[in-house]
Amino acid sequence: MEEDGIWEAEFRQNGDELSATFAADGQWKETETEIEKDELPAIINSVLQTKFMGMRIREAAIVQRPDLSHGFEVELRGGKEITEVLLNDQGDIISQEKADNDKN
Repeated sequence: MEEDGIWEAEFRQNGDELSATFAADGQWKETETEIEKDELPAIINSVLQTKFMGMRIREAAIVQRPDLSHGFEVELRGGKEITEVLLNDQGDIISQEKADNDKN
């Protein structure tokens, strides 16, 4: 269990690493499929380079959830600062937040 009654399952499917999160009542919340940095679409890279100049991509994933059929979650690092950004497939930033720096 993660937090607030949210459960996460990590698994492999067709060689891909995925994680799915569910509410305590079993309702699906989100699925993430890890991808390589170079698999991000050009529009996503363009937005990241413009809005987060000087930060580098650490991790990337395709995100699916009830309110977002196809988006991208990207973890960026600039110095000691880590920022997680969620974008839709058009490159619009849906959310961004500072992340804990415990992953190194």
